[in-house]
Amino acid sequence: MSLEIMLVLRVHLIYPKRTSRSVISYLVNFLRKLDQFALLRIRKRTAVVYSTISTLSFTLLVKMEFPGLGSQCTFKSCQQLDFLPFRCGLCDNIFCAEHRSIFSHSCPEAEDTKRFVCATCGLALEVEGRTDTDQISKEHLESGCKRHVLVLPSIKKKCQLDSCGQAETIVSLCLYCSGVYCLKHRHAADHQCVSSEQTAIKAQEKRKTIQDLISKNIKKPTTTSSAHVPAKPRKKSPVVELMRMKGKAKGDNGLPQAQRFYLKCFLPIESKSPPVIMFFDKSWSLGRVLDKVTSVGKVINMNNRTQDPTQKLHIFLQRSGEKLPITETLEQLEGQIFNGDTLVIEKTAEATIDSNLYLD
Repeated sequence: MSLEIMLVLRVHLIYPKRTSRSVISYLVNFLRKLDQFALLRIRKRTAVVYSTISTLSFTLLVKMEFPGLGSQCTFKSCQQLDFLPFRCGLCDNIFCAEHRSIFSHSCPEAEDTKRFVCATCGLALEVEGRTDTDQISKEHLESGCKRHVLVLPSIKKKCQLDSCGQAETIVSLCLYCSGVYCLKHRHAADHQCVSSEQTAIKAQEKRKTIQDLISKNIKKPTTTSSAHVPAKPRKKSPVVELMRMKGKAKGDNGLPQAQRFYLKCFLPIESKSPPVIMFFDKSWSLGRVLDKVTSVGKVINMNNRTQDPTQKLHIFLQRSGEKLPITETLEQLEGQIFNGDTLVIEKTAEATIDSNLYLD
């Protein structure tokens, strides 16, 4: 690397926030003090130094952002970052386009009598056992750089499966039998790995031994009664249920929020209809609520057309099973019925119902 470039790089690293013009001025003053270059020569090289600063800045930026992108030329006086580097066929080093040939980077392996590199294509030629290297080079050039090309050993490895044998650059090593296989047969089941089956059998035997030890040393808890105790139903939060009802309830949208009373109503079992979630006016009586719910749920209401008590519909409180008076309003029953409560409409003459028959 020349003295000018080294100084530019040094100044650019020490003063990264300075502009390129200030860096050039600093460099010119520094060279004046050293008295190593004439002022005229410095002026001629100002444009070159300016472009060198931009190139080095871009190289450093790319190297910091993308450390795995590209490779640096291994030539000592170059070290340029090349995104399309070349590999020498003799010394196996990486070089840029300018130093790719054996002559430009003074390849130390070029004196090998067994190999010779074409200056045109950069490929190694097979000259083992022959002394007429000039004739070989001539025939190589006349054939369009195709003849006498040295075939380097392949880095591909063959799949060890007898029925495959495919050679690939990327292979997989089996963890059980340590065999080399292609990507298609890399799994133990694909290449019928015997070692994996033996490992699985050993693992199963160890698992069985551990289970036997656990069963011998750990006693099972003794139960006083063999009868199965059913789990108690989990109680639902009234606040959460009310919030869910508000998201699904139907009713008069013009009704103020303060006057709304949210209820979930189960319809008669014989109707086989799902529960109805609605909101009502607090001033409504339970009889009006019953008429509205049966109308929405499409349930036949015979309360005004029959005197048979077994054919009349009544409203029950689901959590207690008791019958509610249909003549009183929701506001009057607010201490007994809560906002977000669940009611049951059923056709019966009984005073109570079985609440377990009306569950979600």
